[in-house]
Amino acid sequence: MEFGTAQTVLLVVFGALTLGAGISVIMQRNPLGSAVSLLFAFVGLSGLYILLNAQIIALFQVMVYAGAILILIVYVIMLLNLKDEGRPGLYIIKGGQRIAGMLAGVALLAEVLYILTSLSPRTRVVAAETFGDPKSLAELLFSRYVFAFEIASVLLLVAIVGAVILSRKSKGEPFVHDETETGQESEEKADES
Repeated sequence: MEFGTAQTVLLVVFGALTLGAGISVIMQRNPLGSAVSLLFAFVGLSGLYILLNAQIIALFQVMVYAGAILILIVYVIMLLNLKDEGRPGLYIIKGGQRIAGMLAGVALLAEVLYILTSLSPRTRVVAAETFGDPKSLAELLFSRYVFAFEIASVLLLVAIVGAVILSRKSKGEPFVHDETETGQESEEKADES
């Protein structure tokens, strides 16, 4: 795949968007701000997939992650009523964790530099003709990997049922418990009993 000037510019723009949004996800103090940054990271990744001629993966990225998973994250944030607690950002990390993180970052940087310097300029990776094609993906998914696909769907179903069971506090309580009752509702409940 040869990149022209426009594709190179778009690659840098989408890469910078993804990287900047990813950094913003972990640097935000407000959980809702992190979720919005995550949306931009998903959109940037989708743009990168389109540039790599993997349109079906880009579509899944937007539909599944930006559409469904991010909405679920926002619902959880709203349900838990998380607020900015005035945490001091990254300064809550203890000394040993900071050193371990720095060592892991240096090791990752060394790996990336080694890979970039060991590749010759003539090394070229060519994807298959059908890469990113919905038809070839569907054929693989529903023939060769059908068992794994079904196991994943059962696993997701079990996770959903488990989340519903864990969200119930006790047998008689409703799923959502609103603790901000108005005085009129309290009086109506007292009159009924």
